[in-house]
Amino acid sequence: MSVTKSRTDPRDYRVINLANGIRALLISDIQDDEARVDNNDDDKSSNSSHDSATPSSPKQSAAALCVGVGSFSDPEDVQGLAHFLEHMVFMGSSKYPEENGFDAFVSKHGGYSNASTDCERTVFQFSIPPKHFREGLDRFCHFFTSPILAQSSVEREIEAVDSEFHLASQVDSCRLQQLRNHIAVSGHPMSNFLWGNRVSLKENPTEKGINIHERVKEFYKKFYSSGYMTLAVISQDTLDILEQWVTESFSNIPNNNQPRPTFSSYPKPFDNKFNRLYKVVPIKDTHQLHLSWCLPPLHQLYRTKPLHYLGWLVGHEGEGSIMSLLKRKHYAVSLVAGNSSEGYEMNTSFSLFQCSITLTDKGYDNIVECCAIVFQYIKMLQQVGAVERIFREMQSLEDTSFTFREAEDPIEYVEWICEAMQLFPSNHYLTGRFLMFDYQPEVIQRVQDMLVPEAANIVFMSPRVTGECASHEPWFGTSYTVQDVPSDWLDQWRSLPCHLKLHIPSINPFIATEFKLKDIDQHTSQYPSVAKDTPHYKLWYRLDDIFKLFRARIHIHIMSSRLSQSAESAVMVDLLVELLLHNVAEIGYQAEIAQLSYSLVAERSGMVMKLFGFDHKISVLYKTLVDHISSFETTEEDFVTFKSELKKSYHNNVIKAKKLSKQMRLKVLEQVFWSTIDKLEVIEGISSANFMEFVQLFKQELYVEALVQGNITSQEAIEQMEYLCCTVRYQPLLPDQRPQFRTMELPCNKVSLWQQAGLNQQSPNTAIVNYYQCCRSDMYSDTLTQLLIQCMNEPCFDVLRTKKQLGYDVHCCTHLTNGIVGFSIAVVTQATKFSVNEASRCMQQFTQDFCGFLTDLSDDEFEDHVKALIDIIMESDTSLEQEVSRNWDEIMRQYYVFDRRHKQVAA
Repeated sequence: MSVTKSRTDPRDYRVINLANGIRALLISDIQDDEARVDNNDDDKSSNSSHDSATPSSPKQSAAALCVGVGSFSDPEDVQGLAHFLEHMVFMGSSKYPEENGFDAFVSKHGGYSNASTDCERTVFQFSIPPKHFREGLDRFCHFFTSPILAQSSVEREIEAVDSEFHLASQVDSCRLQQLRNHIAVSGHPMSNFLWGNRVSLKENPTEKGINIHERVKEFYKKFYSSGYMTLAVISQDTLDILEQWVTESFSNIPNNNQPRPTFSSYPKPFDNKFNRLYKVVPIKDTHQLHLSWCLPPLHQLYRTKPLHYLGWLVGHEGEGSIMSLLKRKHYAVSLVAGNSSEGYEMNTSFSLFQCSITLTDKGYDNIVECCAIVFQYIKMLQQVGAVERIFREMQSLEDTSFTFREAEDPIEYVEWICEAMQLFPSNHYLTGRFLMFDYQPEVIQRVQDMLVPEAANIVFMSPRVTGECASHEPWFGTSYTVQDVPSDWLDQWRSLPCHLKLHIPSINPFIATEFKLKDIDQHTSQYPSVAKDTPHYKLWYRLDDIFKLFRARIHIHIMSSRLSQSAESAVMVDLLVELLLHNVAEIGYQAEIAQLSYSLVAERSGMVMKLFGFDHKISVLYKTLVDHISSFETTEEDFVTFKSELKKSYHNNVIKAKKLSKQMRLKVLEQVFWSTIDKLEVIEGISSANFMEFVQLFKQELYVEALVQGNITSQEAIEQMEYLCCTVRYQPLLPDQRPQFRTMELPCNKVSLWQQAGLNQQSPNTAIVNYYQCCRSDMYSDTLTQLLIQCMNEPCFDVLRTKKQLGYDVHCCTHLTNGIVGFSIAVVTQATKFSVNEASRCMQQFTQDFCGFLTDLSDDEFEDHVKALIDIIMESDTSLEQEVSRNWDEIMRQYYVFDRRHKQVAA
């Protein structure tokens, strides 16, 4: 069985079928002799072509196993059981009984593990340096041959699931999803509560006399069968070695000889409750319109992908699109359409096609018209029929993307592949998700004809409907009301003629047609070097000689001295970015679907512009963005609209406890820091006249620092910078005028307490961050702090999350704040379970106990952590994106230590 791979993919693939029914895809990532790993000699090192003194570590090895069962298989009397089992599986096996043994092993060696439960699939994955992969596979496989599923773990993992539920309960998309579950037909698995929480997994079963421990063991025995497991592994080992390891490790997983659960025989998940109008109160300050259609299961049409075709058109943002017309009317700020292919939207029982629009205040006032515009566009598509030019353009773009795809992080790669193995034949394991194989106009027409107004589920989500919503979804508590869609609305939508402003997209001018590697026009170095340094800009440049793809990355940091002057200035640069993105949206969207990505982000020092994509047309997009910056203008209506939306965005940002805690930490540490709360307090007083005056002053004096890497010459990079200077025509900021930021020194041996009341009174979540300021940054201190966190990661998770059950979100990390080193321990807990004082005491006790943990580490254990950190630091980049990200971080922090990894290891 062969696997179709990209012609630029150097990896080797092999599909094997084990005797117990497991299908495995083996991926050997040996790309050159220097990357080979000798797993029998831990001390053996290889030479690096760039630095023989400190060779790069090989990329991590990874494995992912998908079980063809998920939350749709939950018993009705124990809802959330599949998700709960996912948590329990990692809690030890007969061969490796330690409850946290696997996480400890993976963390100690610098790896990572995770798991997730979908409607019909559950995925477990881990990554680790190659020299530990064989043992990692052995530990991993025993979760599926002989998991303990111990009684002692039950209570703690129920609490972990419950904490995860409480985090999801404050996410509007999750609340809307559960509302749809709530209105599904009783008896259909869609009607279940798929998340699980303390009530569904403990309180309700206890009342019914159900032993949850016995039920989870029964569920495992019934459904965790090798017959519907798929496995993907990737490592820098030969295919023969990988086949030997996989066969030895996974052949003993039992097979129940039963077919994989399927739900194709179930009736439709919704009755007439679906085709109604729902008004829903959100957590965020937002107006949203959601239109959904429940369709038959369509996965079998993957060769044509009709939902991808329709989502591409309905979600288009170029001229003639739904979004273009809504924006011109100042009705909407974003639109997403299509089918995500995840289990909730695509399974063996049904498919969902969704169109979700974030509306402005004016848009919500005209929400019925917004619905009409969507229905008019779909009606136009139905009348025009399938358009072969559109299909072929999409097909060509997907082919090009697949052919020149950048390598992914190994763990992410095997995660999606093992799921794809459940869905596609072996030759399409890598292509089935992406490529469009067959143009079948009758298939596309049949599907788009199903998208009629009377079949739609319509949701109006807005704080304005609060007084109307007397009903409550029982699990998340979402307030809503439901009514029939008014007949006059339906009559109007059915009879509307096609709108003259709506049409299919024109030919895309950004599609790349030339693919060739550029000739070197200056000395190539291992790290970025200065291609040109002027009073106006400094350009860092490096021609890609590693990945050798036809792509380039351009990062531009536009600095101004005006942002630190006031909170108003910080707000106005946020507004400038939002309005620039609005002005360039139509042409920018064309570039994005041609795989030319771009972003504009406001920073404390100014703004950052990033571009990435095929080098053939990247300069066209770059010049378009620069032209919009130079000639920026806006209307009063645009200004009012985006000022209102920005105010909502600020509010929605700070109602999340975790984000608010980060803001408060920086507010304490930074000498000048304008928090989102500061911005909220001043935004209302900013007028369009104030704003335009600021924009003109902002553009007068600037300094630009840039990084250009990839398949692009130094002369082309210099020309781009000269174009920016000549077009914007700014005066250079002198060195002492350029933004500088300082960190406040915290009192030594003294605890400083900062408390901020949450702005979301409905949320039970509390974020607690213990930050420890260390010293001025130097290579030794930076590395020592990273080593501290490497040692702390696993015990922090084990003690605070697994044993103390403070919350689902527990982590520790390092911080480098304007040249000052620090680290933090953070927990998001629920006020219903722990008070702030209780949680804080647990965290402080952990810090004290951790000192003892460090003291008790043996020399060998300490050396393992050192080696693991070296592996993490020196891990080879898997993509140009990773390399550029590291280099850009050095430039943004103004350290310019591009060989930091080697210096850290030497420290």
